[in-house]
Amino acid sequence: MKKIAFIAALMISLGTLSGCANRATAKVDPTTDLRSIKTIHVVKIPDETAGISTLIADDLRRRGYTVTEGVGKPKEANALVTYSRSLDVGHHDVSA
Repeated sequence: MKKIAFIAALMISLGTLSGCANRATAKVDPTTDLRSIKTIHVVKIPDETAGISTLIADDLRRRGYTVTEGVGKPKEANALVTYSRSLDVGHHDVSA
């Protein structure tokens, strides 16, 4: 249960890194034993230059995981972390 909370917190915190992000989600198969996760691969968006995948990977390394990052999906990883980016330059409602 702690791992599910960790993943949810990670996704929420990653959502705040992109400035205008307004949501973050985590999809985990309910039958997954999250305690078995030792190696994680962060799937980088091919043309992303902001270093988001490195920020994610560094945070996971600080938490004790073995982490790789790149465009492909290696077979040796126990888990994959993907992210998306969006640029919302439209109107934002602000309420007080």
